[in-house]
Amino acid sequence: PYVMPEFLLPSLSAQEALARPGRLIDVRRRVVRREARTDVAGSLWIDPLTLDHSHPILSESAQLTFYCAHGHELSQFATALALVHKCDACFVRHGFAALVEAGAPLTEIGR
Repeated sequence: PYVMPEFLLPSLSAQEALARPGRLIDVRRRVVRREARTDVAGSLWIDPLTLDHSHPILSESAQLTFYCAHGHELSQFATALALVHKCDACFVRHGFAALVEAGAPLTEIGR
């Protein structure tokens, strides 16, 4: 039987992501972000429901590193979308949880 080849998107460990220049972008769902009450200091939050082909982040020339709660669907979608727009983009493996474990500086967010 035919097996669809697995397409691997560019990804980084949390440590690599924290050292990478460019934009660190949080694409966690609003409710997940609110429940966590924290974000990585200096990161930009984009509501994943607003991320589409017309989003202004896709016209930036900076390196884009996306993270979601666990490094699965949302950050991989954002990375794939950015790559379609010829952005230098990747996602953080294991997401926000890995960034916290790696010692990322956190900031409290409003509820």
